[in-house]
Amino acid sequence: MRPISNFRKVVLALALLCASNAIAGVTIHYKGKAHSATAVQQALRVARDIADRNGWKVEDASLAYTTALRRIDEKAVSYSGSLAGIRIMPAPMSEPLDLQFGSDFVFQDRIKTQFAGAETHIRVIELLRALKPYLVEFRVNDESEYWITGRRADVERAIKTNNETIEIMKKFRPGSRGPEKSKNGRIADLILAPER
Repeated sequence: MRPISNFRKVVLALALLCASNAIAGVTIHYKGKAHSATAVQQALRVARDIADRNGWKVEDASLAYTTALRRIDEKAVSYSGSLAGIRIMPAPMSEPLDLQFGSDFVFQDRIKTQFAGAETHIRVIELLRALKPYLVEFRVNDESEYWITGRRADVERAIKTNNETIEIMKKFRPGSRGPEKSKNGRIADLILAPER
């Protein structure tokens, strides 16, 4: 991956400014399916142990019954049923790492780590890798490409590029703000000020 020139950063920032009211930062998207109910419990135990070793806050995120929409093979699919899971908070400026398995043993979500730094991003990837033995299906889309390359420099470059883009966009639209964390733990990279 080659570095992005300042000119390209400005062009990217302007394109994003025109296209949306918020941009997506360095995020890890994940989805998978466990072997069995036993594998679900084992995966959650491993995740909790890793979170505890890292000093991360862990909460029970199991639900007796819920309805939700999932994206499976690019289609919205409704789900109704129980969830077995935990919510891990890796860092104050990270989104939560939600691991919630449905009664079909499927789980999926995303976690933005951009504002928590490269080390948090890498440790989240390590936690996700530790779940692989309990899963029959597992896909990870890591916007920094660390999942594939294992290179810390890729995470650092992705974070730096995204943060620089946000700052450029703030200059082009004074009064814009971000990052901003909502009560549900999601982070908006940039909230654009109204056009004048």
